[in-house]
Amino acid sequence: MGQQAVIRTRAYSEEDNPYRFWVFQLFGWGLFFVLLFSWNFYRNPSWVTVASSLFAFFTGFALTSAYRVFVIRHGWIQWNPIKLVLPIVAVTLLIGVIWSTALTSFFHVMMQLNGQTVQFTWTRTIEQMINSGGIIFLWNILYFALHFIQIGQRSRIEKYKMEAEAKTAQLNMLRSQLNPHFMFNALNNIRALMLEDVPRSREMITHLSDILRYSMTYAKKQEVTIKEELGIVEQFLELCEIQFEDRLQYKIEAGEGTLPLTVPPMTIQLLAENAVKHGIAKLTKGGLVQVRSVLVGDDLLLEVKNHGELNPVRKQTRENNGIGIENIARRLQLLYGTGASFTVAQQEEWVLARIIIKQKK
Repeated sequence: MGQQAVIRTRAYSEEDNPYRFWVFQLFGWGLFFVLLFSWNFYRNPSWVTVASSLFAFFTGFALTSAYRVFVIRHGWIQWNPIKLVLPIVAVTLLIGVIWSTALTSFFHVMMQLNGQTVQFTWTRTIEQMINSGGIIFLWNILYFALHFIQIGQRSRIEKYKMEAEAKTAQLNMLRSQLNPHFMFNALNNIRALMLEDVPRSREMITHLSDILRYSMTYAKKQEVTIKEELGIVEQFLELCEIQFEDRLQYKIEAGEGTLPLTVPPMTIQLLAENAVKHGIAKLTKGGLVQVRSVLVGDDLLLEVKNHGELNPVRKQTRENNGIGIENIARRLQLLYGTGASFTVAQQEEWVLARIIIKQKK
């Protein structure tokens, strides 16, 4: 039912620009009149030639205009092109007969008024019908071809719109997953520290407030600058440093020219969160988290590196890696397609998460 509704909307697409048909109609029949008049006047320069050419122009214009109304009312443009062949041939023959009869009758009347007589012959009558039918058939081809081309263009545009809407919906869904995921982890950290160190827990709440404000402010954006993202990453790591004390150290490096570049919001923050949760938190002595952005040629390279071990089995489960990694990969794919890559790998005692985003020239 939905698909039929879409097709029906496209079928009356010429109504989006009601003047377009009449422009083409006037131009086409005007060209026909010029050619017909030039040919007839060259053979027989008289007022009968002028009158006959004008009559052919007006009757052809009127018949095809009425035919168009019939086509629209009966929904022929919605039909399959193959199904239209027989109806078009039948109507072409009918209009051709009507038009040729009118032309022949008018010509005879004009000749009689001019004091001349024209002998009726079946040969000339059939020839006139064939010529008239051929012109109407050509009109059909042009009319329906232009419509089907336009319908094809509209179908492609609607397809692209639907794909864009689907991507937007998926991105919105992924963003809605990110904020609760981070908030629950942060609140659990504050709860763990509340009974041990109230001043530090207050400091954590301040950092959490800044992070939540950031996530709410930029939740509807597809991209934020590296400067904005690294600022919130630093807030997050400071929050974690309060909880882990000497077990967590961090280092943030922003390469020259990278701060104005853009990245999906909360992307680097989620990598840092995973580095702490699945790396540092599991080490008795803790470790270091390094965050780096740098330009490599025309590509933006983002790295989050932490001490720890990447377990290939755990890597496959949502329970151990959370939804953050899945979201990052999915968001990058939706936003950049093949223009971005995301990998997580073990390098000796380090786990390295790396994002490469090609920059538009």
